[in-house]
Amino acid sequence: MSIKRAVALFLCCAVIGLCVYQTGQVETGLQYVLPAPASHVEKDEQGNLPDSEMKKLLLQLQRKQEDWSATLSALGASAEKAGVELKEAGGKSAVCRLSGFFGSEAALPQRYLVAGRRLYPEELTGSDRVILLDEQLAIALFRVGDPVGREVILDGQTYTVAGILTHSRAAGEQEAYGAYAPLLALDAQQLDMDVLTVWGTAIPGTGAASSFQKSMAELSAQGDFYNLQQERFRTLLPLKALLIVLGVLLLQCGFRFFTIGLRAAVKDIRDRLRIRFAVQLSPRIALYVLGASAALAVLLAGCYYLAQYALQIVYTFPEWVPAVPVEPSDIAGTFWTNRTTVTKLVEYRSSQLLTYRFFRGALCGACAVAGGLLLPCYGAFRRWMKETFPPFWSAAPADSSQAGDAVSGGSDRPGSDASRR
Repeated sequence: MSIKRAVALFLCCAVIGLCVYQTGQVETGLQYVLPAPASHVEKDEQGNLPDSEMKKLLLQLQRKQEDWSATLSALGASAEKAGVELKEAGGKSAVCRLSGFFGSEAALPQRYLVAGRRLYPEELTGSDRVILLDEQLAIALFRVGDPVGREVILDGQTYTVAGILTHSRAAGEQEAYGAYAPLLALDAQQLDMDVLTVWGTAIPGTGAASSFQKSMAELSAQGDFYNLQQERFRTLLPLKALLIVLGVLLLQCGFRFFTIGLRAAVKDIRDRLRIRFAVQLSPRIALYVLGASAALAVLLAGCYYLAQYALQIVYTFPEWVPAVPVEPSDIAGTFWTNRTTVTKLVEYRSSQLLTYRFFRGALCGACAVAGGLLLPCYGAFRRWMKETFPPFWSAAPADSSQAGDAVSGGSDRPGSDASRR
């Protein structure tokens, strides 16, 4: 392998490793993304403020949490609003992306805590005016990284800073800063949000994805369902395909070396049987048999695990498997049904989904380049194997016949012991 090819392959591997690491940092779980219901309401005839559409939906989710306890271990909701201005008492202001949280913290996106505390469970289901800030936002407003206990002004209302979090800008986020508050507090302030995301943590093996999607579609038919665990798997599919191809090639080389070793062992035993008895060679024969059995077991185990690794795609995306896999009309129907679902005209997307799709594209390019760089190396290795260890069917029979003629001719030539006798 040339130096340029090795450097290019190293860079591709570095890009693949970075994409895999960043993909592992994105949240998983079940998502249902829909337009945020309105929080602004008008007073009724008695002068009272009725519950907003947002609050009604959140209360419905809270009541349904008990019904979903067999399939979901945690349930939460987050709403996003871009371009929100926060102020501090001194007059400094900054524009950020505001997120409202509701429900179980285990189902919501996680951020590392730098100072202070996270939102308490009763705050996540209540309307207390507390807020969490990104470290960069805290510095922009207060010129310090831990302004815990201070106050910020959001749309004329005062919120107490409870904690400081780290923030990494995700795909689709235009603002560099982020702030997080209880969603019911923002709703009580009648602050309309842009997008609402309902989060669920599935219990494996309970059919949580299908039941969650069906139940959320009954609550609001305008949303889009995403299984982020499937999205993570789909993002890593280019790397998995490359590993499957490399695994097949390695197993092919392994079986080739196995046949070479087996031929060498058989030849060694045959040569030794000319001068020694089979009983004397029994330890060596047993050693060869054990070694060949162990090597064959390793190769067969590799084939088994590679097949399981490939079939994992079918287990992860069962919706792509038609009811009758050999019926062309059933295959076409399944294909068009799934393609219609993922290519509809209007789609509500989350930052997690956009991040997965970005790294999927990067992995496709990096894995394609890495495969193109490795393919000539495999060809050179095959040529070396063929020249160094030729297959038994390609051995020239003329050599053995010439060797036999030389032996027989040597025994019958004039002057030999046989001719003299």
